[in-house]
Amino acid sequence: MKKIWKLLIDIIKYYNLSSLITSITIFTPIIVSTLLSCTGMNKYNLFWLLWLIIPLLILIIFIYWKYKKIIFKIKMQQTKINCIYGDILKQKFMYKNNWIIVPIDLQFHWNVNDEEVSINTIHGKVLNKLQTSYNFKTKEDYFKKNAIYKDPFNNYIDKKFKIIFIPLTTFDKNNQAHSSSYQYTICLINLFATMDALPSNSEFIFNLPIIGSNFSYSRGIKKSNEKESLDLIKAYLINYSFTSILNINIIKYDAKYN
Repeated sequence: MKKIWKLLIDIIKYYNLSSLITSITIFTPIIVSTLLSCTGMNKYNLFWLLWLIIPLLILIIFIYWKYKKIIFKIKMQQTKINCIYGDILKQKFMYKNNWIIVPIDLQFHWNVNDEEVSINTIHGKVLNKLQTSYNFKTKEDYFKKNAIYKDPFNNYIDKKFKIIFIPLTTFDKNNQAHSSSYQYTICLINLFATMDALPSNSEFIFNLPIIGSNFSYSRGIKKSNEKESLDLIKAYLINYSFTSILNINIIKYDAKYN
């Protein structure tokens, strides 16, 4: 029963339903008194009517809110791809097998500050969480205690927290992240290979940010915008030959779904 209540609370938080439930709590007595006075309906019949209507309204709003966040869905032979609005850092609580993908620089910098990793990036936010909530003060300490390993595809795997760190960028002297179109392609292919190779991967949900939308490509290529990056990821996913049955979410950040 405790697990059920916890799941309900998590759903309320995740879908921001607290305001809806508050409104129902406030307005239900008003609706009840209005129906009693205007229709002459006895309390017994009104009770059963409300017992049917209110849960139905909650279910309709819940389904609408859930599907409102979907941008597109693709179902291939081996892979299901959903692109949804949300916050990738808050995708983990509902499913114990949720993995998140975190783009990092090639050197895997650890310090979160203005000179190294910005707190405004997914890389910075994840490191800040690891350092403040779990007391990993150094990269070496984190690697040792969590048994982080580098797989054959050059990605860092954290099985405990279910994080895949993918090396993608380098920093210039102004702390601006850069990458080349070649490195971007290799990064995505290596990521897909990692997901495809993880044991029991069909039980997992892999959550990707829109990789590449917050850094500049080098060699004179203009800075990638979010739509271009999303189109590239979508194209690479569709054309990659996965050998496993995978569930993949591409998360487009939207503060409404925090």
